[in-house]
Amino acid sequence: MLDFGLPYSGKNMKIESGDKLFLFTDGIPEAMYVNEGEYSDERMTKFFKDHSDKPSQEFINLIVENVRGYAGKAEQGDDITAMILKRF
Repeated sequence: MLDFGLPYSGKNMKIESGDKLFLFTDGIPEAMYVNEGEYSDERMTKFFKDHSDKPSQEFINLIVENVRGYAGKAEQGDDITAMILKRF
């Protein structure tokens, strides 16, 4: 296990059948647009709520497309990585 000396905490959650867990790197909310600033946690949360009914692969394609569309031609300083886990 890597230890970067950063504080972290744990939390137990019950994931019910049909629930989805959206995992992502900070490259998504921190994607930059030259004049608009970061994509933001708020924009990402709204996107998730508006599109959470989509099949997992379609959702991932849409969020990546949306982030890249937002960023436009701005140079990105981080990766854009995401994954959906769904309990059946």
